[in-house]
Amino acid sequence: MQCVSERALFFQPDNLPSSEARATIMLDPTSSPPLTNLSVCSWFWIHHFREKTYVYSYATSDKNNNELNMGLKEYVAYIAVGGNYKYGLRNMTYVPGVWYHICFVVQYKKFFVYLDGQLQNTDDITPRNILMNGSLVLGQETDLVQGGYQEQQSFSGIITGFNLYSRGLSKEEVLALARCSSSVDEGDIVAWSSTSWQIEGQVTDFDLPQQEYCTRSSQTTLFPERLTNAAARQWCTNLKTVMSLPRNAEENTRLYQAATPFISVCQPPNHAKGFFWIAATDAAENGKWTDLEVEEWDDINCSDTYKFCFACEEEEVPAVLKMRGLCETDIKSAWFTLHQQGAQRPTFMGFTKYHVYLKEETSTWYLHDQWKNLTLATYYTYDLSYPIGTHQWILTTNYNVCGKPEGAQHELSLSACYDWEYTCGDGTCIKLEQRCDLRVDCPDNTDETGCEKLVLPKGYLSTLTPAGVSLGPLKMNLSLSIQGFSEVHTGGGRLIRMLGVHMCSGRFTKVLGVTDGRVSPPEPDDPSAPTHDEVYEGRSNPLRLSQKVNAPFSCSMNLRNFPFDTQQCHLLLRLTSARLDFLIWQDLNVTYLGEITLYRRFWFYLTSTYLPTIMLMVISYASLYCKRENTDLRVMMSLTTLLVLYALYQQISDGLPRTSYTKAIDVWCFFAITFIFTMVIFHVLVDLTGKISYGLRRRRHVSIPKEVSWSVDEPKPKKGSRSMVAARIIYAIIVFIFLVIYWTVVITNIEY
Repeated sequence: MQCVSERALFFQPDNLPSSEARATIMLDPTSSPPLTNLSVCSWFWIHHFREKTYVYSYATSDKNNNELNMGLKEYVAYIAVGGNYKYGLRNMTYVPGVWYHICFVVQYKKFFVYLDGQLQNTDDITPRNILMNGSLVLGQETDLVQGGYQEQQSFSGIITGFNLYSRGLSKEEVLALARCSSSVDEGDIVAWSSTSWQIEGQVTDFDLPQQEYCTRSSQTTLFPERLTNAAARQWCTNLKTVMSLPRNAEENTRLYQAATPFISVCQPPNHAKGFFWIAATDAAENGKWTDLEVEEWDDINCSDTYKFCFACEEEEVPAVLKMRGLCETDIKSAWFTLHQQGAQRPTFMGFTKYHVYLKEETSTWYLHDQWKNLTLATYYTYDLSYPIGTHQWILTTNYNVCGKPEGAQHELSLSACYDWEYTCGDGTCIKLEQRCDLRVDCPDNTDETGCEKLVLPKGYLSTLTPAGVSLGPLKMNLSLSIQGFSEVHTGGGRLIRMLGVHMCSGRFTKVLGVTDGRVSPPEPDDPSAPTHDEVYEGRSNPLRLSQKVNAPFSCSMNLRNFPFDTQQCHLLLRLTSARLDFLIWQDLNVTYLGEITLYRRFWFYLTSTYLPTIMLMVISYASLYCKRENTDLRVMMSLTTLLVLYALYQQISDGLPRTSYTKAIDVWCFFAITFIFTMVIFHVLVDLTGKISYGLRRRRHVSIPKEVSWSVDEPKPKKGSRSMVAARIIYAIIVFIFLVIYWTVVITNIEY
């Protein structure tokens, strides 16, 4: 006996929810004792989901109406056995248009879930005897025996091969059933081929070839739009598919026949034969095609020269597209699959009630509600392009689409991106962490637009300090790292510092995922928002503001030892925008990442100030070694060095900080000026003293008798230059004493 019959029941083929579409039998309690161990297996093909989709249900009384109920959610299949719910894999997405074989096996205290012959989940279960006196219903969920049906708990799709066993099947038997092997008999409680089902409502009973559901094949969608090879591959990638590649003669013929109706559209005028791209290449060896057993294809360069049509092939996981911005409570309502009928353009068939299709005569896409037979929104495209990505739609009814009225523009986003991906404006998928990361990753740059870091709630007043999470003022945490000083203005005691500021608050509103202050996971994704962003609740995730700034501040500097000074500045942080009962510092941390001591580099002043003044003093001191008779030379040497030194001091003073007290460099310059000034005065006094002495000698010469007098024309007597010698010694001693005292004071005040 074959394990799966060719008989099939199609429930609600027109996708109109109904509580009348069902197939029912009453079990005979005399045919079997109450079941402790059991197995229930079935093939099913989902046409559309409901709010709660039940494939079959079994009730023994109005109270015990969940004795055997099998249902589907967006990510999981589950069954109730004696009112005890058990689940398959919770991350498994069930997609309309795909055949699934599922078996639930109860064997004493163990429960097993098999999908397509593979064990999905196992769990413990409390033993319970299930009576065989109830009503078994396909396509509905029973709240009463043979009653209590609800249209939003019904099933829209095909069921075949439903069998109920009074024993637990082995994994080998389950695998054989999933492979349509005849080695396993039909159920002893319910056998699909021999059971007489009472059919009511919108149910079509028809013969279904076994190969339709026993052979798993990928779906191929043809796109009658001419694109370059690279653009066509990217288009398939955006849909989570691959460019189609026939791997044998049968697949090649099937693809060619499907593409033939589009030749007039797909063949460009500049090419004689080619009209369709396939994902084959002979780049490795000319004439040897990858994954090809028949050579019937035209060989051209896959460059941007030609544009052909193409087909996208789904891999193991069917492509699921999601529309964001519909504001639906049932998330499956915004899910779609690619749907193509005959030689028509692909459309987007919703999991539940929506259908997105194109009217070529108006170049408009329509979002249609099949349950209400109502068009909700339209999207006009001048080039018949697909509504993949983010676009502005026009609402055509007052039907509740996010509360907007008819005629309003509404942004909808349709893409195949996963939950951990961000949808670009053109439908390209990138990693969610690449959103607003200051790097352009989307081809249309939309990942770096709308990057507001803070989402304020309605009624938020930015002029008022927000309340803290707990009672009392809002507590602020500040971490300040001084990374260096870009400018130092010693004249006014003003420093331009480079700061890394990290300010953290205990409560704000919602923060986008780009912040690094995340503590708790992000809030659940809101599909009603056209843009997918990670949003973190401000109550659980402190808002951290991190930025680098150049901020000036004044420092009270002690410049008495300038330019050999070392400064210690104090940074005072003060809140000036709020009172202490509203805002306080909770944790304040300041670090300096540069050198610990701020000291001055004095070599510039040694070479530009000290060394020139020393040279000038040496030149002035050298005038003491000139002949006493060279008065003009001595005076001019000292006077010139004094003038040069004064001009140098004026130049130096322009670059020195203005202070009300004397600095070390001022003392040095004052000593140098005084030293040379006294040198000039000394030479003038020496010259003046000489002239006075010479006048006195002449008067004495007039009064002396002739016999003891000497001739006026004879040279003056040469006295020893005792004053010059004394000046050399005295000035040397003064300079020595000054240098000892000066450098002793300076060096002792230097902080290392």
